[in-house]
Amino acid sequence: MRPSAFHKSAFVAFFIFMLSANILQAQDSNFPEGIAAIEQALLEAPADIRLVKPIRFEDDPAKSGMFIKPDSTFFRVKLMSAAPGGHDFNNEPRYEAAAYHFQKLFLDPADFLVPPTAIRSMPLADYRKIDPEGEATFYKTHSVVLSVQYWLQNATADNVYDKERLATDSLYARYLGNFNIFTYLIDHKDANPGNYLISKDKNKPVVFSVDNGVAFDSDKSNRGYQWRSLQLKRFPASTIDRLREIRLQDLEKSLGVVAQFAIKDGYLVNIKPEKNIDAAYGVRKSKTTIQFGLTQREILNIHRRIEDLLKKVANGKIEIY
Repeated sequence: MRPSAFHKSAFVAFFIFMLSANILQAQDSNFPEGIAAIEQALLEAPADIRLVKPIRFEDDPAKSGMFIKPDSTFFRVKLMSAAPGGHDFNNEPRYEAAAYHFQKLFLDPADFLVPPTAIRSMPLADYRKIDPEGEATFYKTHSVVLSVQYWLQNATADNVYDKERLATDSLYARYLGNFNIFTYLIDHKDANPGNYLISKDKNKPVVFSVDNGVAFDSDKSNRGYQWRSLQLKRFPASTIDRLREIRLQDLEKSLGVVAQFAIKDGYLVNIKPEKNIDAAYGVRKSKTTIQFGLTQREILNIHRRIEDLLKKVANGKIEIY
């Protein structure tokens, strides 16, 4: 065996061993490193992503890979390159990031149902090591914009909605209630199997929404969209109370700009979000800046849905507990 082939095989074996060890050590948690640390790594750590492969089929644009941090620790991620111009149906990085940030307004990190998600860039030359056919996201730039999401280690698509369990397991009922509130408020329109998962941890059966690209102002999926409506009859009072505290200004501040890049020598460099350039558009581009965020219309729709939900509670059409 040639040395290069040996080293590659050893590299793969090491990752498989370490990933298995991490899962065994964290059977009761999907986030062994902590939400904040994962989010910071996705946003700030150099993008060394290896062992990339399609998730479902050979040409699947959604891929999984190992995100290696500067200290050589790593975790698995789902990644997807943005379409030319930064948006397309079922490929909306801004929707994925907005869904992650929106939950922060009414859920504590321990109850997060969207895994850490970020929009980041990668030089085109580096991205072509992953996909030789890759192209720059924006005209006259040399970078690819990626939606990157932490891969849940201990979750399954089986029995996400269990009617019998809903009636007997109060903890499951609370997490499913939070999930339905979330999918209703973001107008989630894609019930494709695998988009929704449930933790295998029976002591913490969080119901997750891991694919939120068909939501907000998107067209509907042809795979079902029942969770855009309120499917349950009872919801946690604590979550409803948190929703009462959300103002339109909170939504604008959190969701108006969910990612921003400075254009430097043709490359996109992640920077801290600043003032919204143009709230009428979701992807905004100037000579020096590119922003991703929800439009004012999309934010107003969330606000309207929150108000409608609270009215249903006030009128007794929805039970809280």
